[in-house]
Amino acid sequence: MFKLKNIEYIIICIFIVLICLPFLQVQFNIRIMGNNLLNGRLWAYFVIIIIVINDSKILLSPSIIFCYILLLIFFIMSYLGYYDLQGVYNRKYYIIEHQLLPLITAVLLGEHLLNQEHLSELKIIIYIGLFSLLIESLLSIIIIQRFPDAVRGTELQFTREIMSVYEKMGLGDYSIVSSLPFLIPPLIYYINIKNNLFKRKQLLWILLLFIIIFYSYKAVLVAPFLISIIALILSLMGRVRVVGNLRFIMIIPILILFIPRIWIGSIFYSLSDKTTNIEYKQKLNDFGLSIAEGIEISPEAENSINTIESRAARIPITLSAFFKSPLIGNGKVVNSHVYWFNFLGQFGLIGFIPLFMILYTYIKRMLGKIHTDAKFFCILIILSFLILGSIKALSDFPIFILGLFFGPAMTYYAFNIDEYKYNYIK
Repeated sequence: MFKLKNIEYIIICIFIVLICLPFLQVQFNIRIMGNNLLNGRLWAYFVIIIIVINDSKILLSPSIIFCYILLLIFFIMSYLGYYDLQGVYNRKYYIIEHQLLPLITAVLLGEHLLNQEHLSELKIIIYIGLFSLLIESLLSIIIIQRFPDAVRGTELQFTREIMSVYEKMGLGDYSIVSSLPFLIPPLIYYINIKNNLFKRKQLLWILLLFIIIFYSYKAVLVAPFLISIIALILSLMGRVRVVGNLRFIMIIPILILFIPRIWIGSIFYSLSDKTTNIEYKQKLNDFGLSIAEGIEISPEAENSINTIESRAARIPITLSAFFKSPLIGNGKVVNSHVYWFNFLGQFGLIGFIPLFMILYTYIKRMLGKIHTDAKFFCILIILSFLILGSIKALSDFPIFILGLFFGPAMTYYAFNIDEYKYNYIK
């Protein structure tokens, strides 16, 4: 007879597999009472229920209490007709299902599993998750190579309808690709650890790292790829070098100001000329143009042909909505492509403060469980998550689960094995 804890780990593993391999729910449509049994959202509810049954005290943790507050505010304001939680989608509570539910699930998983008593189970969850992500990455790379119109910037016409066809075949969606940067710091940590449990798998970690970076590049989502490269550079530098050279790193932007902007811009122009993908070519050219000539950060620049300028304009647009109604926001989506700013403009301070407190209390408690190199790599994961939300949309499970739970869980597990020598976990 299975114990509840064993059932819990099975449910969590199935959930991780389903969000990492979303095409499974399309290829194997098993329906009971109208619900697809392989729907990741359904298994998220199972995860929440089984965790609460096994660990009822978690309901009183600070981060979860702020989750109650945010949900209560959303339901009350929606009932009063002020908050539109549907947006342009056909589901009444789309924002709760695709943003808050993934956030709450990630926080619950972290609060419950990031404890030393769960290390052996964490190992299983991490390995199953990495194996699922490896399959997803390889499938996506093969599909992109075979069907160039699966991504932006090729000579073939890219459309959302065409991409959805390839996603059913196994191509990773926006949320999967955007979550790849969160895996780079823990994989670098695994490569550097001297503990035999990790050292004998060093080639595996290097291979995984290479595949993830290559997949991020081939997927042609520029912002996540840039975050991946920055996370890679800082991870390779390591805590000692980054902290030791922190003053120099902070001085670099000041030194750049003394370099003629046209020189820096010409570097991006040159890279643009050497790039074959149209999407990368345009973005590199716009980077060079923005540096050489400057950009206008104002709502009027939203329709600029310079993609950097037009996207920078999203921030003042969302802030303008916030300043018009700072307490409760305007109640509707302003521009979802800048998640944190949109959340502030859409829901005001009464919505943003509970969200901030959820993340603050959860991250503070999580970082308090680790130190030295592990904390450095975990901070890189969290910073990548926060930066991504400042310039892109955050939606669906992979972004929230990998950014707030899975990536930190990889770091937490390795820290305990290496620091406290839990060699009994084989």
